Amino acid sequence: MDAKKQRSRFVEEAIWKVEQREGRRLRSGEGPLKAASFPLSAPPAAQDSSILRTPDIDRRMDALLDKPLSPSRLDEYLSCPARFFHRHVCSLYELDEVPEGDDYPAVGTMLHKVLQRAFEPYLGQFLRAGDLSAERLAALFREELEKSGLCDSLPAQSRFMLEAAGPHRLTEFLEHQPELTEVLQLENDTSAELFLGDRRFVLAGQIDRLDRREEGLVILDYKSGRASKSPRREFWHDEDLWQAMRDWAPGMPDPLPDLADSLPSLQLPCYLYMCGHDAKNASLLRLSPLADAAWVQLADGGEEIPEALDLEAVTGGQTQLQPLPMAVIDGGIQRYRLLIRRKPTGDQTGAQCVMLGACKVQKGVIGIKQGNGIRHNDLL
Repeated sequence: MDAKKQRSRFVEEAIWKVEQREGRRLRSGEGPLKAASFPLSAPPAAQDSSILRTPDIDRRMDALLDKPLSPSRLDEYLSCPARFFHRHVCSLYELDEVPEGDDYPAVGTMLHKVLQRAFEPYLGQFLRAGDLSAERLAALFREELEKSGLCDSLPAQSRFMLEAAGPHRLTEFLEHQPELTEVLQLENDTSAELFLGDRRFVLAGQIDRLDRREEGLVILDYKSGRASKSPRREFWHDEDLWQAMRDWAPGMPDPLPDLADSLPSLQLPCYLYMCGHDAKNASLLRLSPLADAAWVQLADGGEEIPEALDLEAVTGGQTQLQPLPMAVIDGGIQRYRLLIRRKPTGDQTGAQCVMLGACKVQKGVIGIKQGNGIRHNDLL
């Protein structure tokens, strides 16, 4: 097993004694001088597995839905229901370890603080290109980097790269700011209610920045990690998919896989819905309509990538965005249909999904069984 080519002296001595007793040399392959072998078989093929639905799971799901739901949590369910189940129903989390490499979440938090401090003096005011300087952003970056503790926790090479790249990325971000914008909100908590029959759900999250521009109100969400993907070009005009989400009922085809393929993230549509239904924004909405939402790619040139949402042409107003979160909350989480493990997902470093070990199958379907062994989906 360890590539050793010669017999041990103990084995040689045992063979010599047998040869002395029998008066002949032993040949390889004849007893007792036989080659060791081990039976090999192909690994078992991945099989569909099912998670037994129990009253305790029902209670845990109800308790989960009684609390405010964030857009990122809905994203987690949409991208991998099995991961959502293991994390939020089974309460399985990765080990809390001291990071020995790059700390992407901490870097993202630090950059958010830099931009919040940079725009705070202009809150409620018009901001023109050039009012905020690259030198000011670089100074704020150095201050927040020192306060964050990243200088002590990051490996030396990562720290030097961050110190060099941070100010450069922020300069690129400034170059992509509009000629004129009015900064209305920064790191603002927002929420909205959703109703299904007599049951009330709450969406809640934090909007990084809300601007008033020529076209109307624009929501901005800073991304310091990997580039965010835009919706499929035809998504906002795919009336069949929108209708399927509005009309879904038990026994009908599941629209969630198509939704996940068409819309990589629910965050911006949910922010638009929450902003439009938050009573705190009533005065803003009387003066300007919601126009769009955009990712701001801090790690990739600082460009704004809009959701390209044609609110009036597509949905007749942002109120109709409700089918997006409701499709996941009602059709996915509340009724808890088949948990389809779409693929092993990774974080922004490309690492394997931390829940991979909790999944018994590497591909296919993880379903739910009732006590009689029938898949839940078959009963709907």
